Amino acid sequence: MNSQFLFFDIDGTLYLPWLGLSKQVHNALVAAKKNGHHLFLCTGRTLIGIPREILSVGFDGIIGGGGASIQIGNRIVSQKAIEYDDLTFLMEQMEQLCIPYELETNRGTYYSKDMIALCEKYKDYKGGNSEMARLTNGKDFSLMKLVSDFQDSPVPVSKTAFLTESADPALQLKKRLPAALKMIIFGTAADGTTNGEIMPEAVDKGVAIREVCRILEHDVTDTVGFGDSFNDLEMLQTCGKSVVMQDADESLRRMADIVCPSIREDGVYHAMKKLNLCE
Repeated sequence: MNSQFLFFDIDGTLYLPWLGLSKQVHNALVAAKKNGHHLFLCTGRTLIGIPREILSVGFDGIIGGGGASIQIGNRIVSQKAIEYDDLTFLMEQMEQLCIPYELETNRGTYYSKDMIALCEKYKDYKGGNSEMARLTNGKDFSLMKLVSDFQDSPVPVSKTAFLTESADPALQLKKRLPAALKMIIFGTAADGTTNGEIMPEAVDKGVAIREVCRILEHDVTDTVGFGDSFNDLEMLQTCGKSVVMQDADESLRRMADIVCPSIREDGVYHAMKKLNLCE
């Protein structure tokens, strides 16, 4: 087998805040590296928000912010952000529509006050929406930075995430977005709670994967993508093989080359074993 570039989503694929990274999956990742394959994180998290136990595996690179950042080794080779005018407009619209939100940057995350309140309300969430879990679970509320802190000293924003108690404000916001921005809605629960993110239209995980392969002169057909959520779509479409978790949306499962068990059953390990990556 040719050396493969393996791209892993984090939340819902490798990790959940209350589960951590399982020993079996950790060992499979280490074994794949020993077998000559190259491992990359491909996550919606910004670089600063990646758990240490994930980084301890020793990944060869990181695609962060849903494709906004590319780090190869210890060097950031690409960094994209929401344009200042678009960000200003977006923040105004979210405030007008009373949408709780956070600004995600490589220096930290900045929260609106109502976002902190919602995160605290749903801090014990352990449902199937992995992006909802990322937003709300395992937070230290005393350390959260406010949007007002960002306004005092702005830095590039990779993307924004939001959480509302009904879908309507998010749908209204989607209609108002400038052409340079796009919205991904991850889910609407039975009680109406809706979460999603907004990022530059030109940014996605697939674009970033092609850029990594270009820089490292690697054939994109010799790649495998592992994911579970709608922001993994372009990654799964781009990679030579796609692996989707069993508890992902049906539309993602239908397009996958392999559907593996859920994170709770060490699905990534089973998929890697099936692909002869970690033997």
